[in-house]
Amino acid sequence: MGNLLKYSGIVTKIQAMEAKLLTPEQFADIANLRSVPDIADYLRKNTAYAEVLDTLTEDQIHRGNIEKVLVQSLYHDYTKIYRFCGQSQREFMKLIMKGYEIELINYCLRIVINQHHRVAVSNQIMHHSIQTIDVGWVQTDRWLIQYV
Repeated sequence: MGNLLKYSGIVTKIQAMEAKLLTPEQFADIANLRSVPDIADYLRKNTAYAEVLDTLTEDQIHRGNIEKVLVQSLYHDYTKIYRFCGQSQREFMKLIMKGYEIELINYCLRIVINQHHRVAVSNQIMHHSIQTIDVGWVQTDRWLIQYV
């Protein structure tokens, strides 16, 4: 009976949190939306994610920021469960948190890699554009020559 009582509080906490998850109908609604701001607006008005999305201003509404606050929300939810656990349960939760920590590190790495990829692509485009300029036209344009 002692083990049952040990876990019943955690199960009750998780069930209360689970009730706030999106329903299949809400996922279908989101799939039919056309833009990121529309999705953010839907999540704000119809889901438990309103609290975390309200931390973003209108000019911050884009996929990267939304993903960031949703990941932070997930981390926050796991810390709620962790605080509710006893010592032996916390050992298991540490393993789960380690997995999410690794996912967070990978997310950060993807941001850095994507940033470098964008710069490399931008440099390739710029290099290609410079190579294809009609140099004869540049040499005869007096206005351009004075600024080069």
